[in-house]
Amino acid sequence: MDAKDPANGIALRQQLFANGRRDSPAGERVRRRANRHYDGLMNQTRWSDFLRDWAVDLAIASVCAIFLGLIGPFGSYLNGPAWQRVAFQLACFLPGSLLYGSLIRVVLRLGLKPMMTWMSIFLGVAILNVPFQIWVASIGVSIWPFLKSLRPLDWYLQGLITALPVVLGFTLWIEARLRRRQQAKEAGEAPPTAFGLLGAPPSAVLCLQMEDHYVRVHTAGHSRLVLATLNQAIAALENADGMQVHRSWWVARKAVLRAVIEGRNLRLQLVNGITAPVARSAVAMVRKAGWLTNENPSGGTGTEILSI
Repeated sequence: MDAKDPANGIALRQQLFANGRRDSPAGERVRRRANRHYDGLMNQTRWSDFLRDWAVDLAIASVCAIFLGLIGPFGSYLNGPAWQRVAFQLACFLPGSLLYGSLIRVVLRLGLKPMMTWMSIFLGVAILNVPFQIWVASIGVSIWPFLKSLRPLDWYLQGLITALPVVLGFTLWIEARLRRRQQAKEAGEAPPTAFGLLGAPPSAVLCLQMEDHYVRVHTAGHSRLVLATLNQAIAALENADGMQVHRSWWVARKAVLRAVIEGRNLRLQLVNGITAPVARSAVAMVRKAGWLTNENPSGGTGTEILSI
């Protein structure tokens, strides 16, 4: 490619403009700041999900603890009043949820096959049940001293019988939650359609305007904000007749009413009353497309050029 060829230069600028890349140092700095801000938002979202997941798990564990405290399994119904049994179960279930919940999360993050996942979890429960039952026995004996007569094996087996079904239920619950979250993520990364993302058919869209992390979709007499990048919104237009005239704007050809020239600046006045700026790097592309002549190459109505 001859760098001095004007046609090649226009094509190169058009390619760079269409895919959102800029050779401007200022543009690179803006993009880096935007990327850092986006990464910060994603980290904040992951941290929020992390805290919310644990809050939900601990709430479920509390409900289970209260239920077992009321029914009094393994003869604990005779140990004392209901409030003591509930307090004992809460003192066991909450730290147990943190312990076994961490085990479940670590194993699931390994991405093992289903059989290996369950074997690892069961083996982990069997091992962690040893130190955990030391805690449980100390709490139980402090509330009901007569429990000193229980052997360590009794504590271990009762704890294992209680822990296994609870861990099984929490594993299925956490797996389902992760699966739903992954499906939502994949759906969000799928190529969007105009109706799904923009809420309007491509033929009805007059222009797209980027606003922070959103895109404002302008149609005749209406506009709406959608959570998307400008490139995603343009892709959803399915090759509609128009072009990206600025890093923050895409304009449909049919929407251009007139071009306004102010010194070295160029703006497009649209049929819905909106004015879209044209980047200097895109002026040649707009001119080549026939938007700055009195008669478009496609045979359409000419664009009025107004100099100020």
